[in-house]
Amino acid sequence: MRGFQDAGIAASPKHFPGLGQTDVDTHIALPALDTPLDHLLNVDLVPYRAALAAGAASVMITHVLYRALDAEYPSTLSPQVVRRLLRGELGYDGVVTTDCLEMNAVTEHYGAAETAVLAALAGIDALLFSHTRTRLEAAYNALLEAVQSGRVPMQIVDEANRRLAAFKARYLLPRA
Repeated sequence: MRGFQDAGIAASPKHFPGLGQTDVDTHIALPALDTPLDHLLNVDLVPYRAALAAGAASVMITHVLYRALDAEYPSTLSPQVVRRLLRGELGYDGVVTTDCLEMNAVTEHYGAAETAVLAALAGIDALLFSHTRTRLEAAYNALLEAVQSGRVPMQIVDEANRRLAAFKARYLLPRA
């Protein structure tokens, strides 16, 4: 990771907080795990702690329901995973991104519009829709409306923009 980043390539450890114990592909369905919290903190998060300590430019969140962290929302949409665990307990202040929000783990449970708003509320900075223009447009429109209505506070937008600006300042190369 340091080698990539020393060469100007942003690294992104994924899929936080881990996929190792899942038996379901998130492209197909939403895995739900009953991993005990102490195991998650002392085993599964070890490589992420090392990557964060080494200065990871971004972190990609997974679409897994970790019941010990949040029994309602998958990690991608969970303030408990993003805000409390990753940002709070682990102290990470870099860019947090989703995995593709068109994977069945998410689309079978939430529409694109609500997914985008919930991800922003969870503390995600960059949302990835990689296949369908209509889903991307629905997400954009829902986020815009949620900010205008106050459902997504401007503080969340400002924090995400600050992190994204720092990321771009470090990794976005000027046009040749």
